[in-house]
Amino acid sequence: MLKNLVVCAIVVAPLAACAEPAPRFKDADNMVVAKSDVDLNSFRKSQGRPSLKESSALTKAAQRQSDYQKKKKKLSHTGSGGSTVRKRATKAGFKGCFWAENVSVGQATEAGALQAWMTSVHHRKNILSKNATHYGIAQSGQYWTLVLGGEC
Repeated sequence: MLKNLVVCAIVVAPLAACAEPAPRFKDADNMVVAKSDVDLNSFRKSQGRPSLKESSALTKAAQRQSDYQKKKKKLSHTGSGGSTVRKRATKAGFKGCFWAENVSVGQATEAGALQAWMTSVHHRKNILSKNATHYGIAQSGQYWTLVLGGEC
């Protein structure tokens, strides 16, 4: 089972929650999807949402937050110098009007991190947001960050 697993989600206009997710998620047809089948855009498509485009700027923002969390040994949406996901994404070069962030610790793989987020109500809401058009995901040790952004 998932030991020492912690996940948190934030949306700018702050929504924050922490949860311990179930080990699997169900798709639109209520079918259990195995961990190895987890993919961000496949999951969005199964829920009637369009695919997201990978953004190098959001990936850079995600990497900075994962690195910061690893350095501080602390799961947090507040980054270096008190930065928010919006500030980190903008500083990395993403110009948008929507930002959301999921963070987690304890998963060895990207599929594991996505699995955890997709089984948590608040993280799932971020991933399925109709405002999201782009994403970036990064890891530092077992700290994971997913940054979602939406164009204006």
